[in-house]
Amino acid sequence: MGHYGESHEGGRAFVADGMEVKKVNEVPMSAMWTQLPGVNKVQYTANADIRESASVAHIYGQNL
Repeated sequence: MGHYGESHEGGRAFVADGMEVKKVNEVPMSAMWTQLPGVNKVQYTANADIRESASVAHIYGQNL
């Protein structure tokens, strides 16, 4: 059995270090939401969450 950690995303209060939380997961996950039709605005919090999960996987040797 593996542990998949759900992302903390950007729209919720999260009072912890995301790297510390995600490093104990076998598969560190993040959230990526598509833009609403007609809205062209960058979602920085989703980008940061994706980069954080990728960094955790790279630093702590997870391959997924």
